Amino acid sequence: MDKQECVILIGDIIVLLDTQSGSLSPDDPRRKKLDKIRDLLSDRQLQLIKMVFDEGTAAYHAATVQLKAVTKTIKESIDDVNQAAESFAALAGFISAVDGLIGLAADMA
Repeated sequence: MDKQECVILIGDIIVLLDTQSGSLSPDDPRRKKLDKIRDLLSDRQLQLIKMVFDEGTAAYHAATVQLKAVTKTIKESIDDVNQAAESFAALAGFISAVDGLIGLAADMA
């Protein structure tokens, strides 16, 4: 997966969060948490856009595989209200995977 695909993947999760957040009342604690995660991912996405990566390395490939795997978990759990804890855990893993990818660019500088 190249950098552009990673940016699009993060955007897909942001849209998912917007949709899920919009279905909750404004004072629902889950909505507030989703909104914070959404804003964090939006910031990370913009940061990622500005970075340069060596997409041919094993570390880059491993980071994108992890990002893709966590995305699948989020998509499977986010729509089910009964899986809120799993969704938030998956979102935390997604943020961690994005941070790992960003860390690769920082290592190149």
